[in-house]
Amino acid sequence: MSRPLVFIALLSLSAMALAQPPMATAVRATGEIDLDGVLADPTWGDAQWQSGFKVASVPDDNAPLPAASAKTRFKIVFDDEAAYVGIECDEPNIADLKAETPWRDGAVWQDDCVEIFFDPGNDGRYYHQVMVNARGTVLDLFGADYGLVTSKLWNGAFEAAGNIDDAASVWSVEVRIPFGAIILGEDAGGIWKWNVTRERHAGGETELHTWSPMRRNFHQPTLFGTLIDMPTDYSDFRLTVDEPAVDVSRAASGQATLSMALSARNETGADRKLVASAALFEDPTRRVESEPLDAPANEAVTFPLPGLAFVGSAPQTNVVFSIRDADSGKLLRAVVKNLSSEYKPITLTVLRPCYRNSIYATEDLEQIEFQVDLAAQVRQAAERVSYRFTSDAGATVSEATLPASETTEPVSVEATDLAVGAYVLSVAALGADGAELAATETTITKLPGAPGNEVRVDENRNVVVNGEPLLAIGWYGGVPTDDPREDVVALQNITTPVVVGPNDTSAIAKSWDEHGIYSVVSVENGRLYYAFDLWRTENEALRPTQDEYERLPEPSDDVKRMAREIVEAAQGEP
Repeated sequence: MSRPLVFIALLSLSAMALAQPPMATAVRATGEIDLDGVLADPTWGDAQWQSGFKVASVPDDNAPLPAASAKTRFKIVFDDEAAYVGIECDEPNIADLKAETPWRDGAVWQDDCVEIFFDPGNDGRYYHQVMVNARGTVLDLFGADYGLVTSKLWNGAFEAAGNIDDAASVWSVEVRIPFGAIILGEDAGGIWKWNVTRERHAGGETELHTWSPMRRNFHQPTLFGTLIDMPTDYSDFRLTVDEPAVDVSRAASGQATLSMALSARNETGADRKLVASAALFEDPTRRVESEPLDAPANEAVTFPLPGLAFVGSAPQTNVVFSIRDADSGKLLRAVVKNLSSEYKPITLTVLRPCYRNSIYATEDLEQIEFQVDLAAQVRQAAERVSYRFTSDAGATVSEATLPASETTEPVSVEATDLAVGAYVLSVAALGADGAELAATETTITKLPGAPGNEVRVDENRNVVVNGEPLLAIGWYGGVPTDDPREDVVALQNITTPVVVGPNDTSAIAKSWDEHGIYSVVSVENGRLYYAFDLWRTENEALRPTQDEYERLPEPSDDVKRMAREIVEAAQGEP
């Protein structure tokens, strides 16, 4: 009995170090909110300020969390469509306020900023994060597994505005969180897990302030506070949106047009008349709208949208798709999709091999499969599509010409007897007179056996190592191999990320020899930052790289060389 009692006592002492999570109350808005960053609209007066922020960046785990010297306070109101959060931050050093990031999903955390964390399911396993600086710039993420995993690629149709009042030494933000823009599970109700935090840089050193007490980092959803009196019925917002169908055309003037169709399934439990719209994420004035359509309950409906025109050459464009009730105008769903806006008269997609256009040595691939898609402008004029599959020496392996109408289905090419090497697959759209209307090509490589480990992804999205599927189980940051419970160690077979020193992979070999644990040696930018500290002792000419992904459009020569050296050092290890 002594061991469990000691364990319980330790838990109790740990819990005493942090105060109980606080509770905030949301109120229904009695008027409209002009999203300008200034909490001057009368309806804000209906809500109570929430304050009492503590300093989270305290190195001593046994020390109590001190009150934040720079005060922060917030309010929450809601209407039928959205929740609104207003936050005010006192800043004694307002002249030193840092608010440099202007672009969505930029390095907002490097500025003075506030963060809103919330889980409508009140569980904490899944949660949203919205980070806003004093300019109103937004970075949003979605968290899972109680804070172990976050996705920066997830985008919500959030709106925010900031304001700086130099005279009052206060900066403030207003944030709109549409209910139709967030993930609402069946457990979503009137009680949310909730926290508001602040990263303060104007004081000279980075300070982390939090409304709900926690230490060091904010991704601890089990320690979030509580938000009560939120709406309890979210059935109106249960519309499932598929990936939109997109076609791109481009005029000689440089104007691009996205022709789109959006499909959605009505899971609200009632027949509805809906209207869809699409707008450029960075310029909402560029907007198109569909005709209203009947959407029976539990059925899908497709909204053809007028062409969305804009000027620009960016290969990717963020588009906000919104679906509203056609009668009331209520916003029911809003999603952000990152779409290709690059005009491609002909697109060639290799379906098999499925990974990096490469046939691996352990892969038994009998046929290469590919799909040809024609832009609308080309499709109207094309009679036939030809393809040619050649070796790198120019020898023809296979070629054929098909009616353009038959390219809606995948095309197959025999691949059983291919020798190791690179092959070129070229396709062309031909007019009635045989003239070439559009053409493209890609390279498919038959790989030799790997010099170290062969790692690929198969058509079922399994990770395959040396021809065998691997179910990787382990913690990000390492495996606690000193854990006395052998069964716990035995369950884990991978550790990531591993930073290797110059030509020293002994840690990798040790993990494998002693515990059968694979290592992932990462060459992503953050890990290279630590690797550089080790490898620069061997090559003093290497430059620091920790912030270059914010400054450069592609990796520098130093990063490329560094990544290559690390791969060469580790490729023969497990």
